[in-house]
Amino acid sequence: MQATLTFNIPEDEFEFEIARKGGNYIAALSEYREYLRSLHKYSEHETVSIEDIYEKFFEVLSENNITTI
Repeated sequence: MQATLTFNIPEDEFEFEIARKGGNYIAALSEYREYLRSLHKYSEHETVSIEDIYEKFFEVLSENNITTI
């Protein structure tokens, strides 16, 4: 099975980037979900700040080559 996606650049550039980096987005979401799960499960006596959570979010995005457009 084959599929072809067609985009009109520059009008559809945002949609093109999402389609092109779909695997990166899935990997980042999975990694961040695992991070949150481990915080919930193992950080019972540890305080985690909102800043730490926010920083980890952007770290995961960067590691997966995801940048905002």
